[in-house]
Order: sequence, then C-alpha cells, then structure tokens
Amino acid sequence: MKRKLCLRVRALFAAFILTSLSIHAAFAHTASSSSISLAERMAIGNAQAGVVLKAFFVPPPPPPDTTVNAFKRLRVLNLGPVVNSGKGDFAPTITADGRTMYLVSERPGSKQQDFFSTTSPENNDTTWALPITEELINSGVAAGAASIAADGQTIYFATNRSDPDAPNNIDIWVAELDGKSWKNVRELGAPINTTKWETQPAISPDGKKLFFTSNREGKNI
Repeated sequence: MKRKLCLRVRALFAAFILTSLSIHAAFAHTASSSSISLAERMAIGNAQAGVVLKAFFVPPPPPPDTTVNAFKRLRVLNLGPVVNSGKGDFAPTITADGRTMYLVSERPGSKQQDFFSTTSPENNDTTWALPITEELINSGVAAGAASIAADGQTIYFATNRSDPDAPNNIDIWVAELDGKSWKNVRELGAPINTTKWETQPAISPDGKKLFFTSNREGKNI
C-alpha cells in the first residue's frame, strides 16, 4: 500500500515538473514579443501544457473611501418654531442656491394646505425667516409636493384644483416666477396629466425631464 502511494506521489510530482517546464518554455518563446501581455503568455503556456490552471489573484486594497463615514457627520435638526408650526408642515423644496425654501403648510392663515416660502440669507440650511404665504399659486384646495427648477424660476406642484369635487384627480401644475410674482399658473395637461392621480413632480437640473408618480392604467403609483 505504501509503495503504491509513493509511486502515485512520484507520478504527480513528475507531471507537475513537466507542466512547469512547458509553461516556462512558453514564456521564453513569447517573451521576446513586447506586444504580448502577461495574461496572453500564461494562456499560451497553459494551452501548450495541455492544462487548465486556476489563478488565485489577491487584488490590491482599494483606495480609502473618504465618504464611508460621511453619514456619521450628519445631524438631523428640527428647523424650530420659526419654520414649523403646530400644524402640518411638509413637502419642502429648496432652490439650488440654498436660499429659498418652499413648503406646504396647514398653519393658521392657510385656506387648506397652502404653499409658503422662507428665505435663508445666511445660506446655512438651518437659519430661516418666518414663512410667508404664496398667494399667487395657492387656491382654495389642497396643494401637494412641489419641485423648484435649478434656476429658481419655475415651480412644479401637485394639486386637485382642476376638479376639486374629484379628490382622487390630482394633477401637476406649473408656474413661472416673474420678478417676485408667480405668473402663468397652469395645468400641464395631457399627456402628463390624466383623470387619475399624478403627483410628486421632480424636475431635472437641466429642466429637460420631469419625473412624477401616477396610478394611471397599467401603472402603479
């Protein structure tokens, strides 16, 4: 039994030596050509040796990820009683320069869920002025989520003012800022709006794409 085991070990060792010599010969044969990569030489050597080799390659460590702990530095802050009221305050959208924020609120003075705006002169994301109502884009019905364009001149928002008697018919509207006044307040119409629910608009930074949710036929909200 021991003799057979020794013979088998010797045979395997001899095969390993022959394979190594074949691969070495293949490297030597192809080394003179600078256009052949190391991977190609190994492939040639393996083919000539008639074996398939499995390489265990340990890649170098990735560069340090400077953002891996970024969230540990974030603080979630309540904007406080200046911005928030004792009623519902939600759906904020901030201009690209970080100085103006629009939100929907049910605070005293609102007709239902109305748009309000507040400014941050210091542009520090935490210090905001007392919100003021945006009468020109408010109506007697509830307003919903909004999205302000990157240039701060166009706002998209959801509302059911098209048909207040149909609470499930929410449409996306748009308004344009002219100086300090909102003008040309209008429904986007088809094919964006349907008789179903269209809401949560989000305009791309370049203003060329509008993302929104809908429960129209064939789609789930």
